[in-house]
Amino acid sequence: MQIFTSLFPLFLSSTLVFSTPIAKRVDNTAKVLGDFSIITRNVQHLSGNLASFVKSPSIGIKTFSSHFSDLNDHLAVTTSDTVAVGSFNTMDSQSVANAAATFAQDALTFLIALISDENAIAAAGQKSLVLGYLNTGNVATLNLFTALENSVNENELDTLSVAQEELQAAFTNSISAYS
Repeated sequence: MQIFTSLFPLFLSSTLVFSTPIAKRVDNTAKVLGDFSIITRNVQHLSGNLASFVKSPSIGIKTFSSHFSDLNDHLAVTTSDTVAVGSFNTMDSQSVANAAATFAQDALTFLIALISDENAIAAAGQKSLVLGYLNTGNVATLNLFTALENSVNENELDTLSVAQEELQAAFTNSISAYS
């Protein structure tokens, strides 16, 4: 009995040591994919709220600002979580690159709509506020794609590069329109 009580804790500790790194890596990848789900949802909320913001800026500004702040905050979290993973395996790289491309496409659509509504937003006196969000989002997006390029397999770099170039062009045009 005494041998069992002294060997059992040793067995448990060795089991925990071997299982921790595997669980941590999977959790971080799942976290990054969850982060992309959140930032994509933030962009969808912004797109949905843009019409009400343009129609009645004094009423819609609170919701619009909240969603844009959330997006910028979640971009930073996604970047941190991506850096924490270090590098994704082949399957995870493809999933993360596809999630990034989906986010970029939704953000591109939103930024195009935002450019087309610039006159209405400027007339409501909210142009500088939107410009601030755009500048913050641009930097956060650049940081995110830099982290992604350092973390995915080479096979996914083309997917990320196309998404980043399109998104960067849209941010540049949006910032120019609101400057």
